Amino acid sequence: MDVGAYSGCFSLFVAKLGFEVDAFELVPRTTERLKINVRLNGLQSKIGVHGFGVSNTTGEVDIQMPRDENFLGTGNSIDVKENKPLKATTRGKVRRLDDWWVEAERPQIDPIKLDVERHERQAIEGADEMITTCRPTMIVEINKQQLPDFREWADDRRYRILNCQGMNRILEPLP
Repeated sequence: MDVGAYSGCFSLFVAKLGFEVDAFELVPRTTERLKINVRLNGLQSKIGVHGFGVSNTTGEVDIQMPRDENFLGTGNSIDVKENKPLKATTRGKVRRLDDWWVEAERPQIDPIKLDVERHERQAIEGADEMITTCRPTMIVEINKQQLPDFREWADDRRYRILNCQGMNRILEPLP
């Protein structure tokens, strides 16, 4: 599962290894680029593209864009980022992953890559049933300010947090 799929680098890599991937992307323009990349690589049967973001609620949200609307760049976020002037905003849809998972008939999910620009904690809250049931290993972008909250979450659910590179952390389920 690729949450915050952007243009699909992680999804394409995993699908080329033979695995099926569900890719979730909030920004409509970026979702279109993701669909093009999946099609150009002939991976439509391996990658399911979902044009919505993941949160702890369902509805529409404002997307904060620190770059021009026509620039296909990273950094777009539901949450306002301090010290990042906005160039534009747009609207996007969000859903709880638990709702999607139930509709998809509760498939086994493992691993999860989660990079949603400081909205990771809310995304995980909306996936609590799926995570509790599937116990996936997760690669999550967690900054220093988010880390204490994630440590508490991990302790409560019997996960350990391993440092990877930069803000990337591996959340590994404990037996």
